[in-house]
Amino acid sequence: MQADASTKPPLNIPRRAFDVALCFAPLVALLASLPVGIAHPGNPRFSGVGFMIAAAVIALLNAFLTGSGIPILGTILLTEGVADGFGASGSALIGLGAFLVDPGGSGWFVVSTWHDRGLWDGESSKSARDT
Repeated sequence: MQADASTKPPLNIPRRAFDVALCFAPLVALLASLPVGIAHPGNPRFSGVGFMIAAAVIALLNAFLTGSGIPILGTILLTEGVADGFGASGSALIGLGAFLVDPGGSGWFVVSTWHDRGLWDGESSKSARDT
């Protein structure tokens, strides 16, 4: 017997909002770093570029080898790179490209799991099967 729509638990909005903010924090930091680097031409353009290049390599590996075993490593490298080189516009551009390409990164994780109520809202699959 199917569960009535009125018996479904509501979406866990605070949890979803916190998790989305956490997953997209590297993107926000990269987007903030770019104009800071442009506004201050005295800043080094490629500070932290080693982390960004490593993140880009991981992103390309994740894109070509779907299902690779290193999905979150690119996001970790991006976060370290933007922390190390905040305001470096060249590094920020490399990082933005890596973030957008990496299917194993935190942003794509949110996009691909958004409809999974068990993950986001704590609705167990057992209770869904029992009704």
